[in-house]
Amino acid sequence: MDEQVRKVKTRKQSAVNELPGETTVVPRHSHADIRNHQNDDEDIGPVLRWKTADEKPATENVVQHSQATRHYLTIWNQLYLREDVLYRKHISKDGQTFEQLITPPAFKGEILKTCHDDLEDKT
Repeated sequence: MDEQVRKVKTRKQSAVNELPGETTVVPRHSHADIRNHQNDDEDIGPVLRWKTADEKPATENVVQHSQATRHYLTIWNQLYLREDVLYRKHISKDGQTFEQLITPPAFKGEILKTCHDDLEDKT
C-alpha cells in the first residue's frame, strides 16, 4: 500500500506585542489565569501542586488519581514550571526542543481556533 506524503503548514512563532502579564501561548490570558485554570483542573491540578512543592509522589499514592494525572507522573522529568505555569519540554526525533503548555480544557478550543485562524491568514 502506497503512502502519500503531504506537506503540512505549521504555525511559525512570530514576534507578538504582548500586554503586560499576557502570554502568547493563550492570547488575552495572563500566566496567573492559566495557572488558576491548571490548578482547578482535576487532572493537572495535583501535578502542578506536586511540581510546585518539588515532591514527586510515590506510585502507590497516586492510584486514586485519574489516568491523565498518572500519565503526567510518567513524564515527570519533562515537566517544569515557568512563571508558575506547568509546561512540558519535548525533544523531537531530530533533536529540536519544544515547550508545550500543559493545557487546561478551558483553553483547548481557544488554542485550536487561534492556530487554525493563524494558518488561514497565511494562505
